[in-house]
Amino acid sequence: MTSTGRPRGSIRERGATLQVRVFAGYDAVTGKQRYLTESITGTDRAARRRAEKSLTRLQAQVDKQRAPETSVSLARALDEWLATNEIEDTTRRTYVGYIERTIKPATGTQPIDRLNARTLESLYRELRRCRTRCDNRPQIEKHTTTGDHDCGKARCKPHVCRPMAASTVRQMHSIISGTLTAAVRWEWIDSNPARVAQRPRAKAAEPVIATRSEKPAVRPPGRPGLHRAAAKPTVGGRLHLRADLVTTNPPSGRWRQNSAPTEPGAVHGVGPARCSAGG
Repeated sequence: MTSTGRPRGSIRERGATLQVRVFAGYDAVTGKQRYLTESITGTDRAARRRAEKSLTRLQAQVDKQRAPETSVSLARALDEWLATNEIEDTTRRTYVGYIERTIKPATGTQPIDRLNARTLESLYRELRRCRTRCDNRPQIEKHTTTGDHDCGKARCKPHVCRPMAASTVRQMHSIISGTLTAAVRWEWIDSNPARVAQRPRAKAAEPVIATRSEKPAVRPPGRPGLHRAAAKPTVGGRLHLRADLVTTNPPSGRWRQNSAPTEPGAVHGVGPARCSAGG
């Protein structure tokens, strides 16, 4: 394997290809070194010329990223967004907590025109691993006493990684996206990278289970014959609530299946029918 040294970059043989590698700085969230790489097929003179051109192009790309067109940091953009956004006081307090405890310490100093989807996804991934974004090294989270002491004997509380809930990370994503959308409107940046960044998936709603002895639906007061949900018999004599099954009128207490499933929570008008729950 041979290597040709270049400032901030190199070209080296990797089997039947040439790998172009340029140092691109440090990750804003993890602090790890980042490299831009590209593979060129072949190792002959023509392949090396293509590799030289690729090296020059990658170096120019890094230089452009290191020379921000604006000095506006994400922290300042967040403050401006909060000042101009009309939201309820309780919602504002929640947002301020997320911003001050998590978003600013992680990426607050980052210029907004250098933020990209990868940086945001890296932040979300770290928060889903550990809400304090620890460095995976053993550490004490809370000391039980002051001064010199043996943490083992003093039973100091060691740090245990606890992932941040996906719903909370999604809220932070909404805050960042809203801020960057405002920055586009204020002509601080050209585009909002949060729009293409992948956020954690929302947790699917758990199905509601009721036994045969339980009422699977509550009739709205003053509306005889109308129910908001109904039940489908399952194995073991249990009823699985579903919106596409509806009750008959209350006197009969029987159940029938609606011919056209509707959205959850829809109100159905029902009439006499055969019991489909086996009762």
